[in-house]
Amino acid sequence: MMHTALIVDDSKLARDILRKLLQDAGVNIINEAVNGLDGYKMYQQYKPSLLICDIEMPKITGLKLVEKIRETDSEIQIIVASSVRNSTTIKKLIYLGSQILKKPITETAFTQVFNNLTSARDMILRSEKWKA
Repeated sequence: MMHTALIVDDSKLARDILRKLLQDAGVNIINEAVNGLDGYKMYQQYKPSLLICDIEMPKITGLKLVEKIRETDSEIQIIVASSVRNSTTIKKLIYLGSQILKKPITETAFTQVFNNLTSARDMILRSEKWKA
């Protein structure tokens, strides 16, 4: 199954880098938002299988965005890309099922996080098939 992704980051450079890395990984990018509020509206409209967002953004933060999405969607895969080193925020995001991608974003770090995400999804799908 191919991912459909929504990128939410106020940095044009970060969005450009993420777009290229996602396209190289064969991911279909359905849209991009420059703040958390627009990102949430686009999430509701498009229901992507993958969300990639920043933590520090205008209108609502990445943490608030992830919390709002998790209220109704436990399936969406989430990668949070950020230079923030606030351990409380990072712990909350991990608790909410997010993978953390440190900025500045490198191809190596992205590939590692994306592969972790993909292998975790594959394990869940395999375990659900065994239950059936």
